[in-house]
Amino acid sequence: MLKLIDEACFPFCYLVKHIRQILPKKEGKNIAIIKFSGMGEAVLTLPAIKELKKRGYEIDAIVLKKRAGIVYEHCPMVRKVKYLTSAKMIKELGQYARAFDFELFSNTSAIITALLSRESYGFSHSHRAEAYKHIISFDETHVANNYLHLVGSKERAVFPDPNLISIPKYVEERIVEWLKQWKKEAIIGIHASTEHTCHQRRWPFFAELIKRLVKKDVAIVLTGKGKEDEKINAKIIKEVGNNKVIDATNKFDFIHLCALLKHINIFISNDTGPMHLSSLFNKKTIGLFGPNTPLLFGALGGRNIYHKESCPFSPCIVPHEGKFPSCKDPKCMKAISVEEVARIVEDMLYDSSILGAK
Repeated sequence: MLKLIDEACFPFCYLVKHIRQILPKKEGKNIAIIKFSGMGEAVLTLPAIKELKKRGYEIDAIVLKKRAGIVYEHCPMVRKVKYLTSAKMIKELGQYARAFDFELFSNTSAIITALLSRESYGFSHSHRAEAYKHIISFDETHVANNYLHLVGSKERAVFPDPNLISIPKYVEERIVEWLKQWKKEAIIGIHASTEHTCHQRRWPFFAELIKRLVKKDVAIVLTGKGKEDEKINAKIIKEVGNNKVIDATNKFDFIHLCALLKHINIFISNDTGPMHLSSLFNKKTIGLFGPNTPLLFGALGGRNIYHKESCPFSPCIVPHEGKFPSCKDPKCMKAISVEEVARIVEDMLYDSSILGAK
């Protein structure tokens, strides 16, 4: 429903470019960044926010939902997080020296960006480009690099960069204490789910992989949040039937999940926000891709597995064009074999840095 409303808003992109001209020209260092979509993309905007902060800007994040806002609430470079659902947002119109739209395809975000500042910045594709004063093209490079280009940087995004998220000391201590029960094992985190609208991104062979991994000196922690993730992880545990598999579904809020990812050894995930957090915190990360391409959304610094040749339609997701087709039989995900993933994990386990950590 929200997508249909957003598509219907495109005529206002042409209207708002005229309204933008009458906004007061604000001077100073206060800027707004706009992000509607989920945790993963919000994490990928952090290098661009770091660049803006280096230039002395005071940064407010304008978000639609908590799943993006929670990332910025724990980013030390963001001054305030403001939710569009608040009636106070009307006071923000025209109040920023600059506004950057970090959404890839939304007409609504373009309109709001144009109303926040006379100096608005966004990507040049589709009708939404009409709303901005400044536009850049979206390149076939990693999304995090595109965000950097949007704020005028020629740098490439680099993870790890754990300082982009601030973890309170007491949270980290709590997670370290919880992990002590597996003193001799390497800890492998697995995120087997995705958002409920992204079923086609789910790899179907996690149970088979875990059966192979638990034969080694490892403990498996299954992460997730919500009833659907509970069902997915409960099914995996039932199939595996091993007490070395720990169901941590709904046990951690965002910042405790960050601390967990910081202190485990390996993280295996579908194309999700936790995957990007793992690479942010310098963990050995394995990202599994099919409908989406790691060229745009891969784990920065991680090992991304993707078999484009497995399906003529892969990648079928084109985020900057708003294309998110559903698929009941994602052959591209099934093309990733248990043996392939296990081999990479085993290579990581025998890496001296992991053996030394345990």
